[in-house]
Amino acid sequence: MQLKELVAFYHIPAIVEEGIALWRIDSDKCLPREAPVLEVHTMLLMMSGELTVSIHGQQKVLRRGMLIDVMDVRFSLRLLSASPDILALAFLTTGEFLDNLFKYKPPFRESYVYKIKENPINLIDEPETARLYRCMDDIEQILGNTSHHFQGDVLHCRIWIFLMEASDIFICKEEKEHAQLNTRKTDLFHRFLMLLAHNIHKEHSVQFYASQLCVTTQYLGRIVKESTNKTVTQWIDVELYREVSRLILETDKTMQDIAEETGFSDQAVLTKFFKRYTGMTPLQYRNKGRTY
Repeated sequence: MQLKELVAFYHIPAIVEEGIALWRIDSDKCLPREAPVLEVHTMLLMMSGELTVSIHGQQKVLRRGMLIDVMDVRFSLRLLSASPDILALAFLTTGEFLDNLFKYKPPFRESYVYKIKENPINLIDEPETARLYRCMDDIEQILGNTSHHFQGDVLHCRIWIFLMEASDIFICKEEKEHAQLNTRKTDLFHRFLMLLAHNIHKEHSVQFYASQLCVTTQYLGRIVKESTNKTVTQWIDVELYREVSRLILETDKTMQDIAEETGFSDQAVLTKFFKRYTGMTPLQYRNKGRTY
């Protein structure tokens, strides 16, 4: 159902010529049994009670603090039923209105559009719920004040404020998630280093460290690379080289003993590994180190 039909069907305060409406759903009797598809951009904020909706054929139950933003009308939004204590506000707009409003620059990030297409339902905090409710209530008030000489201009301002408030909530949430993700990444990298220090004598495979951290080898590799610009294998090799060189210089163990202690199959494999880093055999390195 297009905006003009919805306004008539549900008796919603609106300015059809502008392409905007604000619908206060405050009774379970607001919704008929045969729910039409809302073929308009819909932002719906839940304040109390429960509202059962269908989005792209999937039923969802909305409760207080849930904000639904269906920007893409192909999502086939239907409002199916409500509890008797329902209170929700729905801001409805046509595509033409949004195009005119955003002809310079929309207040939200492009990432917001992608995210709501994947998941149009978001849970917001109590203060944020109150902020958006006040904005939508303001829009409803000015819509009902037909004697206001500047009704259209004030509506545009109030809608911009509402959309900027919604955008601010999303941006803050996005930044918080990003900070938490960075914290998790840092924690994972530090735990990797601790594992490396304790297991370098016997474990040289990326798979071992990834399994101990309960992540995939690809994910561990990406986090380590982002954190240090080194691969997991490079970190393993560097730590292994440090341990081998320490044993060569600080102990009198044979190269075969060192090879066994640090997880090499034999002395020849140890020598090949060590020469790659120093250009010397382990024995040459020991002799050189002990001349100083």
